[in-house]
Amino acid sequence: MVSLPHLLQQIRDARERLDVCFHDESQHHMAKVEAKLGRQLPEEIRAFYLQCPGFWTNDCLFRVLSMSDILTEIERPAAPNTNLHFPIADYMIFSDVWEVVLDEENPARYVIVNSNHHTEESVVLTDSLYEFVNKFLEGGIFGGEEGEGLYGWRERLKILSQ
Repeated sequence: MVSLPHLLQQIRDARERLDVCFHDESQHHMAKVEAKLGRQLPEEIRAFYLQCPGFWTNDCLFRVLSMSDILTEIERPAAPNTNLHFPIADYMIFSDVWEVVLDEENPARYVIVNSNHHTEESVVLTDSLYEFVNKFLEGGIFGGEEGEGLYGWRERLKILSQ
């Protein structure tokens, strides 16, 4: 399990390699997101966003959305089931999206899913934002020398779930 201090250091260390830039964000957006969802965000997500406002990179324009971006997405009139899920990351400006799906029964639990550009059934990747961000920092979107990347991870988990 990746700790938040370790993850934040990894993000800082990746600044040059991935050209990481942090969003300019204030904390009041988190309260607005929680009000719109009708519940408090899971503690791990809250802790992350209290320390890191989200970021974007030059790796396929990947970004961990800011609370402001999340709020914009869940306020869209066409956004389905916004009380149970919302986008947490994207690449190529919403070419593909990774979403948080909140547990209906237990507000402390959630998973992060991806449906490969909405062309396939969603695959559960993890129940940890820290693990998700760590996986991106290690392998990027498509992998390479440093790891399998987010899509390789998705494919491996898809095969394991069948």
